[in-house]
Amino acid sequence: MDGVAESEVRHVLESFTSFRFDSEACEEIDQFCEEEFSRPVKTGERSVDQSASQLLVAAAEFSLIDTIPELCIADLASLGKWAERDIWVGVEDVWKAELKSDCHMGWFHPGFAGYPEAGAAVFSADVGRMRIANQGNGFSGGVEDVAVAVERMEKAHGRHPAKSFQMIAKSGFLRLQGILWCAQFSIMGVPGFPQSTRDAVRSFCDRLEI
Repeated sequence: MDGVAESEVRHVLESFTSFRFDSEACEEIDQFCEEEFSRPVKTGERSVDQSASQLLVAAAEFSLIDTIPELCIADLASLGKWAERDIWVGVEDVWKAELKSDCHMGWFHPGFAGYPEAGAAVFSADVGRMRIANQGNGFSGGVEDVAVAVERMEKAHGRHPAKSFQMIAKSGFLRLQGILWCAQFSIMGVPGFPQSTRDAVRSFCDRLEI
């Protein structure tokens, strides 16, 4: 299975978001995939490019965890401004993505065969929650369905009585997650999503006016 080059996905994310990938992180992804694909690859299995691209997006999502404390102690008036600064993705984030890959990316775990959606979310419950938010149609509508799911998630968090949940809704955090989800679906070739990761991300950003 052919895949989008990791360098192309990195360029797309750095163009449309404030994610920045340090050189050590990129080197770790290359080394990991070189080791993983040192064995013969069977027909239909993920390619080096696809695997590297998925690791890159997963590492970016893990890097968002470090923004949570800053977000939760920020003054309400400054919400949204946190996304204006660079969000650096380091080698530690790549390590987390690698260790998580055996239970969410699907290219190692035979139990995920036939379920490519399992690779869209770093956190195990995200796909299930998004499907519920989107009335369970499996995202057959592509980018539009992800945009609708993100809007519903923002609405739900905004109505929550807890201040930390309200902050998540107002900050744009979930929209960054949506960008990464669209990138993952595109990389994985999920039906309904553009083959071009750039087109998938651009479409999502245009839809939500990011």
